[in-house]
Amino acid sequence: MQNEPHFQPTRALLPPFSGVEESRTSTDPLPNVPILLSTRLQLELLLQEPVLDLSAVSEVILQDLGATLQILRLVGEEYRSADERPIRIEDCIASLDTQVWFGAVSAVTLEQNSHAATAWQHAKQIGRYAEQLAEQQEGVRPGEGQLVGLLHEMGKLPELLGWQRSVLEQEDRTSVAAMLAEHWHLPACVLAAAHEEQAESSRARWSALLQAAHACAQEEEAGALPVCKPSASCA
Repeated sequence: MQNEPHFQPTRALLPPFSGVEESRTSTDPLPNVPILLSTRLQLELLLQEPVLDLSAVSEVILQDLGATLQILRLVGEEYRSADERPIRIEDCIASLDTQVWFGAVSAVTLEQNSHAATAWQHAKQIGRYAEQLAEQQEGVRPGEGQLVGLLHEMGKLPELLGWQRSVLEQEDRTSVAAMLAEHWHLPACVLAAAHEEQAESSRARWSALLQAAHACAQEEEAGALPVCKPSASCA
């Protein structure tokens, strides 16, 4: 797969997985991506309301790597044309049947103290800072910054979730991220960020934004109040 960033998975390339949940649909051989238990509980509460608050549901989903990916996978399968495909999570939810999207999102939950759950929290943190940084930067929508930050380590999913007997096991993480982004028809900003990481371009737009977001996260973890400002190379 080297020197071939564009990936078109098939059942032949991605044979059945062992030791994991079955795939979400008959057309996608990849397993469901799990969500945090807290995310499921919050969504269940929101779904009990007489009127569904799309904004509140979207906010909960965007705090969870797995929930976000499951929604984007559904939309990518439903709308194969990029021109017709919604990008904002709120628009994605509005375009899908409630039972369908909730069934996909809540199919699998993570163990609270697992290594994957820790990775989910890190993704949420980077997504939050990337959104804040994008608000200060021309030409980048905050929602896109949040998505890129939340999904920035998508290439680690096979390792974190134990996806076995897959061609993905033989690829490096940057290649896996690009392959998954293409396979799931993820938003263009996510695919562009994955390709930038493949090229190891630290001065490219998304790479610079992620570097700045990680710097903010490191300041927070050190006990300092992060002062998040985009670097000059973000422009």
